[in-house]
Parts: sequence; structure tokens; C-alpha cells
Amino acid sequence: MRIARNLNSALRQAEWRPEQQQQALSACFKEVYNGGQNPARILLPVRNLQFWIETNVLLILKDAPFDKRDVQLVATVGSCADCPKRTGHNKLLFGDDLGKQGDQCTDPRCYNAKLAAHVSKAVAAKPK
Repeated sequence: MRIARNLNSALRQAEWRPEQQQQALSACFKEVYNGGQNPARILLPVRNLQFWIETNVLLILKDAPFDKRDVQLVATVGSCADCPKRTGHNKLLFGDDLGKQGDQCTDPRCYNAKLAAHVSKAVAAKPK
């Protein structure tokens, strides 16, 4: 079971953009200054990386304030329901994770663009 979970995690990370992989690596370490010229790098526990992944890469769609089925929210990307970057779209790869947290978005740029569009739309509807 642990091997399968680690393999699943490795497959997910292989699909990340290079800058996401670099950011994940940085999240694994903490720099500690001890009065010397160069700070010491301390390896953090795995739970720190898991938290970073959950808040920066695998974004829970049920918590999103925008309409996941709205095709026109960000017209260039379409709706989340039909998106291949959604974990529910590939149940063979993400099946174990779907139960606990539900469907997740693996594209933070798209998620954030939809979030910004939703906020802009809400502000335009009620400017005061």
C-alpha cells in the first residue's frame, strides 16, 4: 500500500511544471542562520511537503467559490467538469485520493484565474 501511494505521488510530481517541482523542493527545507556566513539547510518532515502540495498544487474543487460548470468564467479554459487536469477525470491515477478530499484541480494557474474572474464578476455585480 505504501509503495503504491509513493508511486502515485511520484507520477503526480512528474506531471508538474518545472517551476512547481523547484518550489516543492524548496518547501522541503528550511534555512537556519547560526551566525555564520552561509545558512544551514534543515530537511523538514514530509507533512510539510504534503501541506505545501495541498495548498499550492492539488486544490480542492468543492471548496472553490466559483461555479465549476461555468464554461464562460474563463472562456479560454472552459469548465472544470470537462477538464483533464481534474483528479476526478483520471480515476485510475488518483482513485485513492478522491474519497477523502474529493475532486481536486492540478492546475493552480487555471484555478487562480477562475478565482480572480469570479471575484471580478462579484465585484462588478455589487460595486458597493
